[in-house]
Amino acid sequence: MTTTAELNDAIKSFQEVKRCLDVQKNLPWNLAVDTLKKCIPIAKTSIEAQAFLDEYFFKMIDLLLKQCNKLENFERECIERSCEIAIDIILRSLPDSCQYLKVLEKIFDPNCFYYCGYKNTWAGGQGYPLARVNAVKRFAENNGFLLLLQYLTSSGFWPGADTLYSIICTVHDACTELNVVDIATLEAYSMYTMQKILSLNDEQIKDGTKVMKQLVRGICKISAHPRGKSGINQALKTHHVFLLDHAVRMVNSSLFVVKLYGWELINDIIKEAISTRPSAESYLVQGAGNETANGTYKVVGMHNDAHKYQKQPRHGEPLLTMFRCNLEDKKKLWYISEADQHKPGTNNDIDYYQHKPSVDDQKEPPLRGWIISNSKHGQFGRDPPPTLTRVGSHIPEGMTEDMYLYYRVPIWVRENDLLGKLFGESAHPEIVSRSLKLMTFLADGYLKDEAGNTYGLPSGGPVGYTVAG
Repeated sequence: MTTTAELNDAIKSFQEVKRCLDVQKNLPWNLAVDTLKKCIPIAKTSIEAQAFLDEYFFKMIDLLLKQCNKLENFERECIERSCEIAIDIILRSLPDSCQYLKVLEKIFDPNCFYYCGYKNTWAGGQGYPLARVNAVKRFAENNGFLLLLQYLTSSGFWPGADTLYSIICTVHDACTELNVVDIATLEAYSMYTMQKILSLNDEQIKDGTKVMKQLVRGICKISAHPRGKSGINQALKTHHVFLLDHAVRMVNSSLFVVKLYGWELINDIIKEAISTRPSAESYLVQGAGNETANGTYKVVGMHNDAHKYQKQPRHGEPLLTMFRCNLEDKKKLWYISEADQHKPGTNNDIDYYQHKPSVDDQKEPPLRGWIISNSKHGQFGRDPPPTLTRVGSHIPEGMTEDMYLYYRVPIWVRENDLLGKLFGESAHPEIVSRSLKLMTFLADGYLKDEAGNTYGLPSGGPVGYTVAG
């Protein structure tokens, strides 16, 4: 029970902090620690304490975490002790309320100067990342993440995409790097986030589509976290259902900015579908000017963390290998070569074709975009360069096709008439420009006409298509 004298003493400290922040634009180290400490027993009961915290709690922590230049041990102790006390104040408010969520977000922000330092001068400034680690651990060890999730779930409160993104990234770090949060808690946050996003109206999404994209990618990161076989299968399936449901809702929005976000999200879905698809059993190389390069290349092993494929020679042909090579400048290029069988990717290789450098880390041979390669042995590639077709897929034990976005997306496109929306009466250049990845994906052998031929894009727009099996 706080006495009148203790309350009056706390109020004096509140007034001193106000004067320092509002007038002098600074905050004495000891004053920050002492004032926050006095708030702990009265934060939920004192009107004066609540009013002070509502206006100055975030300002204090924000100012402290902007410090990093030539700090003495005493100053560092005050900053870190203030963050510890701030966490204790927040913990005492949970799970009934969490009006200081922005303060927690600030403490967890890895980009604060105090944690990461700064490099905007010749000398720069040293950061103290361990302080953030300790803050996350303190919150987790006092069941903070579970209490916060309980509050978020029961209150129906929408914290905003930026705050929620910060929270789930911190939970992910606490689980995967610090081991202070279990996988069940991480998955519970992922499930809450997916359900919350699906419940939002267009107006709630409109003002934060850029951050919403980050939030959705954060969920993707969680779904990729290692689990047991059955666990990851279910997590992927749930995550993929969410992605498709969210995207189609956005595409059907009456608000144009939300509709654009939906089509941009489809690009992310295509990227996710390709990056998580099962590896091909083989590739059919066609159309190369040097016909020796044409044929079926089957998996024969691994090289540089990617599958290596070979075409079995016939009638005195050389053994050709398709593999990914790591270059000295750290670029990763795919080659079709008479490769050195002991050490492919050296000057001993006779290169026929190579793929153009890409910003993406291409773990599979690209289907198009190949060029003639020049090696010290001469030019063995001839125009035109080849195109590739995936043949078959290796589905791991315990997995089925419907667990992969790669196989679900074409059916989803058809069921939701996305091509009709894309090229119909309401077609818009901004939307069409965002559909390139989708059209490329469908053109790679999935969208076929009734005769079974790969479907193109006639001037009247795509109609009467069926999904290839």
